Amino acid sequence: MESHGSQAVLTGDIVASQKMSEAELSRARLVLGEAAAEIALWSEDLLPRPLEVSRGDGWQLLLSNPAFALRAALWIRSALIARCAVDTRIAVGIAAARPLAASLALSGGPAFVSSGQMLDEMRRERLTVVLPVGAILAPWLRLVARLCDTLVGSWTQRQAELVHAALHPLAPTQSAIASSLSPPVSKQAVGKGLRAAHWEALSLAVETFESSEWLRQEGTVDDSHRKL
Repeated sequence: MESHGSQAVLTGDIVASQKMSEAELSRARLVLGEAAAEIALWSEDLLPRPLEVSRGDGWQLLLSNPAFALRAALWIRSALIARCAVDTRIAVGIAAARPLAASLALSGGPAFVSSGQMLDEMRRERLTVVLPVGAILAPWLRLVARLCDTLVGSWTQRQAELVHAALHPLAPTQSAIASSLSPPVSKQAVGKGLRAAHWEALSLAVETFESSEWLRQEGTVDDSHRKL
């Protein structure tokens, strides 16, 4: 299967996996798979391949529409933090699409290369975005990712759960989020938790990322994701 336009590759690894039991690591892998399956429902053909896990704690995900990359990265991190108190590093590489091999591990192209290389170079941060050399927004999007990363680092499990629900492209109301939790909570509790998690700033970052002019210039957005 060939992809056209641009694509986003998310390469990650589970934080502190060497300190986890096999059961804990298996649970984290399960949540990664669940989160990826949920992302696949956001837009038709968004995931050309399922999420692939490698090296025990490593994983990779390909998005055919880069506009969803920041939302997807935050979706995955919030799922892991909320469901098993585990975090993951994520390097997002965005570049021109290349034909895919039978598996992501065997696929190549600038998005795969930049994503993998940047993950290896990451030190303290747990989220970064890499664009082609010379792209006008490259330093800005990396800065946005770093700021989002700082906010995510302060989340409690409950805050991660609330943000995870709020991140859905259908933009559920606080009342809907409150009733979806188990056990249900009040709308006021949801609002308080989202404020503590800095949801307003994070949602603005996601919305701005998805509507960025460079995405349209690169031919990566066809407005189909806005139908959600």
